[in-house]
Amino acid sequence: MTDHQAITNLFASYLAAFKRADKAAISNTYFLPCSLSTPTEVKFIRQSMELDEVITEILKQIEQSQTQNIDICSLSYEQLNTNQYIACAHWQFKNHDKQIFADFCAFYHIEIKQDKVAFRHVISHENDQLKTFVNTIEITDLYK
Repeated sequence: MTDHQAITNLFASYLAAFKRADKAAISNTYFLPCSLSTPTEVKFIRQSMELDEVITEILKQIEQSQTQNIDICSLSYEQLNTNQYIACAHWQFKNHDKQIFADFCAFYHIEIKQDKVAFRHVISHENDQLKTFVNTIEITDLYK
């Protein structure tokens, strides 16, 4: 499998897991230790129990917002070295009225280690920070 396909599969799994609110599947897309950063806080996570707590909190926020649809609108990446990549995804979350209530981008530091491809760091930003890297992933490939 090429790195492009592995990264596409990683994001397809990640998106599908969020749509199903599948905490275990979301957790499986991360290496430990990892970090998750938003404009208001940074979480450095060392243990799987900590990651489970953070994901539970995120899924609770999604449920409380009455999220009906989660989409990645654009996705691109670039290789940093032999086993690390950086990606940028544009996300939209819609409520039951199909109104967008969350529209942001996130940068993902991806690592390939012993046949596993997973996130090491995720940093969320406002869309004015959205970047398009050298390699793009077709959004339709995330839904196959």
